[in-house]
Amino acid sequence: MLHLKSQDYFHTLSEGVILVDSDGCVVEHNESAATIIGAKRYCDFAHPAGRLNHGDIVIAAITDVGEENTFGIERYFSQLGIGVAKVDLGSSLIFAGVFGDTAGRGLIKIKSPKVLLDALTMQKKIADLSFKAEIDYLARQIRISVLGREYSIEYNNDFCHLVIVDGAKRRVKYYQKEGYSVRAEEIDKILDRETFGAKTVGENAISIVGRHLYDFFQKTPITEDLLNCARGKQSGYKNKKGYLNGKCVLANTEPFVRAGATRGAVITFSDMTVLEKVENQNIRTVLKLQKATELLDNQRAYEKAFPNIIGKGRKARELKQLAYKASASNSNILILGESGTGKSVLAKAIHASGKAADAPFIQVNCSSIPETLIESELFGYDKGAFTGANRTGRRGYFEMADGGTIFLDEIGDISLAVQTKLLHVIQERKFFRVGGNKEIEVDVRIIVATNKDLHGEVMSGNFREDLYYRINVFPICVPALRERLEDIYVLSEHILPNICSRIGIEKKQITGEAMNALMHYAWPGNIRELENVLERAVNLCDGQYITKKDIVLKRDAMIGTSEIDYQRPLKDVLSDVEKDVITKVLEMTGGDKKAAMRVLKIKKTGFYDKVKRYNISVKTEKVSSD
Repeated sequence: MLHLKSQDYFHTLSEGVILVDSDGCVVEHNESAATIIGAKRYCDFAHPAGRLNHGDIVIAAITDVGEENTFGIERYFSQLGIGVAKVDLGSSLIFAGVFGDTAGRGLIKIKSPKVLLDALTMQKKIADLSFKAEIDYLARQIRISVLGREYSIEYNNDFCHLVIVDGAKRRVKYYQKEGYSVRAEEIDKILDRETFGAKTVGENAISIVGRHLYDFFQKTPITEDLLNCARGKQSGYKNKKGYLNGKCVLANTEPFVRAGATRGAVITFSDMTVLEKVENQNIRTVLKLQKATELLDNQRAYEKAFPNIIGKGRKARELKQLAYKASASNSNILILGESGTGKSVLAKAIHASGKAADAPFIQVNCSSIPETLIESELFGYDKGAFTGANRTGRRGYFEMADGGTIFLDEIGDISLAVQTKLLHVIQERKFFRVGGNKEIEVDVRIIVATNKDLHGEVMSGNFREDLYYRINVFPICVPALRERLEDIYVLSEHILPNICSRIGIEKKQITGEAMNALMHYAWPGNIRELENVLERAVNLCDGQYITKKDIVLKRDAMIGTSEIDYQRPLKDVLSDVEKDVITKVLEMTGGDKKAAMRVLKIKKTGFYDKVKRYNISVKTEKVSSD
């Protein structure tokens, strides 16, 4: 029989050593090998041998649904009441269900391989049993907590973790532990109701001597090379990185030769788990940095492409992102929003950021053109088309916009007759002038806008349904100013200099008290009303600073005002007011401390002293991963 002439240090080596014969059966191994591959392990909780039964509760997590999972995890979902037919390769998932459930009460949470997370978590109830399952991608650990205990398992590559609760007795009857492959307790075998072994508290060990490699190892390049080496087909290798049952190792193999013949092979391997974790964390850090950089670059691109869309809040960012995508497309765009929100500004910005930025941009206010003239204005007319017509005819707005963009503002105000002709132009990009017999073809990008509920107009019969769907290809909703009050400060900072320059006076600044009044107003007239209020304030203002008395607002549109309790010492009242003002100004400036100091007219030392004294949280608004 083959054997290693075991030196005294054989079982004290930190590297695992396994000797196999030419048939691939294990002849000898050391203690480290048994520990690394999980043949020897330590268990914290005991349970008897058994198998999965109907009514048992299954809680499981899989880190990576890879091609090697040929058993197809999806085929077990129906037995757990989970209605998912297919899971993409590379996905992570957590699922739970009652075995034999036909009512579809199972739970599942899936993470796409394209999504980068620090952890995937599910905290739910299944059959009145509370549990929490988590895949921690940073610590490379899967944790399942149920019935007051946590069952955790570490992983390197693709790994599964499974806990089974006895449905009747409400106790854990099985949990997976490192070394489950060596014991033939993979998730598919457990879910196929094969028998699982018992666990005792403390050291649990099984013998692998005399067993074939593939009785306890998954087939990998490491095991295949070891078998080829044992059969004399390969000379061996050094420092090869690979996986043994999902555990990262650095391996060396060499043939075991006696009397000039290859009788087997020896593999020595080191556990690279810790290094693999560090490498994985480094990779995730780089990926996060790349994603953050990409988001920042995108944000800069949005800001650069749309300098006239003022705002730094979430709503403004989302608007710029949509507009940025719209500018790269030739699809029809429908801009929705209340009057005064800046729909025409957005339409111009989309055109200016698109491929045809140098081509014409023709803006048409449909509500301002008389019903009798709108057709000739849009499509033009030939000479003699009607009494008073130009002798040479005239081009319409669609012809003027050829190669560029036509913006039809207030499209909800046009008649059904004109809607019919407009539908044909949008579909075919062809039309006849009024009184003409020659069809004209144009290459034009169409943007329309309205402050009406077009879907409601369709339902009431005032707007053609087919036209509605033709223009509603890329809808963009411009938020009302009351929905983005955090942008009042930056909007005012942008508008004020323009007003002062236009009316020829020195630049004005707004006091914190006046800005607070602007922040507590509903702005029914939106940005247009803000411009009017600021222009009036500039004219009313006696000095350099616009104060609250210069801000004239409708009382019925004031919001968020609170009464002060004056039945307290003056010092306490003033402190509360001061804290409230500093907090609101910081919210207004998006956490920009320097801007807040400018508005409040206080020095840096005084500002930070008050922030510390009142325990004010200074938060800079972060870019979301939209």
